[in-house]
Amino acid sequence: MPTIAPVKITQVYDDIYHFETTVKRMLAIHVSYFIDAPTPVLIETGPATAGDAVLEGIRRVGRDPAKLKYIIPTHIHVDHAGGIGHLASTLPQATFVLHREGVRHMTEPERLIASTKQAFGDDFETDFGPIVPIAKERVMVVEGGESISIDKGRQLQIIYTPGHAHHCLSVFDTRSRGLFCGEALGVAQAGNTDVGPAAIPPSFDPEAVLETVAKVRTLNPDLLFFSHGGPRREVKPLLESLERNTKLYGEIILAGMKAGENPQQIGKRLAERQGARRGGASGEGGGGAVMAYMMYYRRKGVVPS
Repeated sequence: MPTIAPVKITQVYDDIYHFETTVKRMLAIHVSYFIDAPTPVLIETGPATAGDAVLEGIRRVGRDPAKLKYIIPTHIHVDHAGGIGHLASTLPQATFVLHREGVRHMTEPERLIASTKQAFGDDFETDFGPIVPIAKERVMVVEGGESISIDKGRQLQIIYTPGHAHHCLSVFDTRSRGLFCGEALGVAQAGNTDVGPAAIPPSFDPEAVLETVAKVRTLNPDLLFFSHGGPRREVKPLLESLERNTKLYGEIILAGMKAGENPQQIGKRLAERQGARRGGASGEGGGGAVMAYMMYYRRKGVVPS
């Protein structure tokens, strides 16, 4: 059995708690958020190995996990939703809120398991735990535009925010005016407002990232609750940086592709342009981001396959 991850708890708003867990082979610390409202909500399960730590976090803030009503992963990558099956068996009263494009990957997770093996190896369960299917009856299917009432006058608005993946959603809390954005707005490093896109293969879409940035601006949130890192109040500079870098990375990578450079050469060019900036979890300057953009340009027919 994999080791249960420890949990660090931080209160980040009146009734919002940040549960931080470290899981081996993850490039960034993962965060789940617990909203201690009359209708309690968990944002992000993390992988299965983080599930028991998250439940312990809820207990440590004085609440009963058995009363958890909604569990909302922002997308179905293993580090955000791999623990769904584990929590479904532990919390039979909970409803799982999933974007329509991600539902099939959790009710019939064979493709998700295969892609996770491709990314982390056949032994991924050693550190992440198993990806277990859940019944369709446990799922609330959303597409964006829905609202979930969790208290009198308080709604969680579901926002479709693709780009990092096509099944990404974000959650806007009308009381805190905070947006739980997963990786839709990149990975913001502590103390740094320079953020790049969370670009990973196979379905990364920089055009969708830019559309997501525009959509978030119309919400005018006061807080961004990142799932790798934590809450940030520097909303305007973070969005400006993400927009600028999404375009810049594309220009650099496309220029390299047209010049006939290989991914390593393009990655070096990108790293040199970034200078001292580092963005580990999003693969910036490395093979992950380069391959994500290259696959995108080939899908679009901008550069021949």
